[in-house]
Amino acid sequence: MFMGGQVNFWQAFSVAAYNVFPIYLLTYLLSLIILIIKDPADIHPIIGQTSLLQDSLGFLVGAGANPVLFSLLSTFSLLGFYRLWLNVTGLKNAGERVSSAIAWTASFTVWILGIVFAVVIALLFGNFFS
Repeated sequence: MFMGGQVNFWQAFSVAAYNVFPIYLLTYLLSLIILIIKDPADIHPIIGQTSLLQDSLGFLVGAGANPVLFSLLSTFSLLGFYRLWLNVTGLKNAGERVSSAIAWTASFTVWILGIVFAVVIALLFGNFFS
């Protein structure tokens, strides 16, 4: 709405459902396959609780060594970019007068704000990662 388009609550809810469902389905199916293939002794008890799928660049840096760089690299993932594209597609198709440029700008702005929030939290509470 801030950029000229109109989206009511139910349209925004349908965009969120369109955005979340395929990502969670893919994540859990791939985690199930990894769980079947991988040796149970190799699964970390804390990191492997939510998902066994490691699709972000966060593995390049240790979380304890550099928490800011770790949180920044962890935001760049294959499923994260797919989620961004799904969000743009959902906004463009569900909203009234929402063009492709408006959908990309709104989604990309929220994504960048999420990255900034993650980096600020890592700056403030860096020793929590180790």
